[in-house]
Parts: sequence; C-alpha cells; structure tokens
Amino acid sequence: MRYPAAFVERVRVLSLHLPDRKIVAHLNQEGLRSASGKSFTLEMVKWIRYRYGIEATCFKQPDELTVQQLAHRLGISTYVVYYWIEREVVQARKLDGRGPWWITLNPAKEQQLRDWVRTSNHLKPQHSHTQL
Repeated sequence: MRYPAAFVERVRVLSLHLPDRKIVAHLNQEGLRSASGKSFTLEMVKWIRYRYGIEATCFKQPDELTVQQLAHRLGISTYVVYYWIEREVVQARKLDGRGPWWITLNPAKEQQLRDWVRTSNHLKPQHSHTQL
C-alpha cells in the first residue's frame, strides 16, 4: 500500500519526538485515515517507518542502562536484574509502561550491587571476563 508523500513526511516529523503508539494516537486525533480509509494502527505506523526508512527515536537517556547492559556489567543473569526491578532495588522506567526497562544507577548504588554480587552465595558470575 502506498502512502502520499505528505503523509509519510508527517510520520517522519512525528517520529522525531514521539514513540509509535503516540504517533498512532496523534494521527487518529487529527482525523487522518489510511489509504483504505481506516484508522491508523501501530502496525501501519511501523510499516510506514520500515518502508520509508524512518528511524524510531530512542527515548533512553545516555546515563541509563538496559537490563542486558547491567547484567553484563555486573556479570549476572538478566533474571537477577528483573528481580531487582520488581523489588525496586534499582530505579527503572519504561516509556508509557511499555517496552524495555531503562535503569539508572549512581556510582554508590552500582558499588553496592557489585559488593552484593561479590559476597553472595546465590549470585554466580555469568561472564568469566567481567571485572568486579
């Protein structure tokens, strides 16, 4: 399905500062319709971005870590990081309650976690090359 150039440009502009779900809501609020006259869906917006090479904006802050990055940094399983998130041991957020977790650590908290991993009988290092 083809989309008019003006519409593709609208998605391109909105993609600079909105996640896909908000782009969908924005387009539908504006009363715009797809080429077949339907309301926009998340799948449509993702297809338009894919088809026309429109990059999604990353809303992760430079000082935030993903679950995988923190697990790798501390040499632990991602399951441990998710456990810490559930119990609020680490500060983490999701954009609009969806998507990946982004974790913020200050140096003191990171050291506390490193000490915990080092002295724990339950947390076994996952990577032999990780420095603790």
